Amino acid sequence: RYVCAVYHTLYLNIRWLHRPVQWSKSSVIFTTDEFQPLVLARHFPPSRKFALLSPPPVINSPASYDPPSVLSLSPTDDWLFAYFPGRGADGVGCLWRRGNQLDNWVVREYWSFAVGAGVVTAAWTSGHREVSLFTRDPSNHNLMLA
Repeated sequence: RYVCAVYHTLYLNIRWLHRPVQWSKSSVIFTTDEFQPLVLARHFPPSRKFALLSPPPVINSPASYDPPSVLSLSPTDDWLFAYFPGRGADGVGCLWRRGNQLDNWVVREYWSFAVGAGVVTAAWTSGHREVSLFTRDPSNHNLMLA
């Protein structure tokens, strides 16, 4: 019964348009606004809605951007990427990082894509990368700076 309600709400939310959708492990569905350059989210249950703050170029000139054409959620559910195509101008890629709460997303980085360039799809290379400053030298077992 719960799955049917979620499916029905999702159906009404995206109306089968060709908008990107990402469903997180924590039951947050990310999609885009139909007309505005916004990333929207809905948490199930209790079906609470929220919008992610757009990057500064989009906030400063929303009429210069289409709704995001690409959304990609990291396997760890704590990073989200979106690409905002420009309307006759450069497009913008944006990377958000989730805070302590499911509805707390902060723009961490954004960059522009020249007119005629852009993002067609996005994929994450791995779930989580460990970074180490030191590695062992196999020949003498000493630690080296990586």
